[in-house]
Amino acid sequence: VTLTETLTEANDAIEDRRASANASESPNRDSFVGASQNAVRIEGELEKRGDWTGSWSARYLKLHESGHLANFGAAHDAQPRGVFSLAGASVKAVDGEAGAYAFTVVLESGSKLMLRTIEREDREEWVEQIAAVAAAASVNANAAKAAKAAEAEAAKRAKAEAAEKARAEK
Repeated sequence: VTLTETLTEANDAIEDRRASANASESPNRDSFVGASQNAVRIEGELEKRGDWTGSWSARYLKLHESGHLANFGAAHDAQPRGVFSLAGASVKAVDGEAGAYAFTVVLESGSKLMLRTIEREDREEWVEQIAAVAAAASVNANAAKAAKAAEAEAAKRAKAEAAEKARAEK
């Protein structure tokens, strides 16, 4: 292992942690791994471009039905390097990357993941699947926000009614 490979690997790990930390509403990695609702929709090895160095590194990604994209260093890793919420995310194929088929995932937080596959069909599959999961996650997130807002409004009305009743009893 050369010094350059060691530095690239360390830099990739730092970038993965930073990107995961910047991803809004990202679940705790420990709780995410064991959660039963995280059925895998698609998984495989892709390459991820580092934000700092611009170099490409092999990653094993798992797209979960729960609306999360888990980024592993290798297929056998038990813990993901990062977990990204796809609620509010967009995905787009990018042409012109040398020797591969790239695409970007823009998270709701504004963080970007640049990924690439070797085959065009693989890129099309990943883009299609991420778009579908992101759309479902966005609908679910919006429904959860609406339910929370309705709950808060109902609690506010109940409090106002209780205060009115207390004043009337005086």
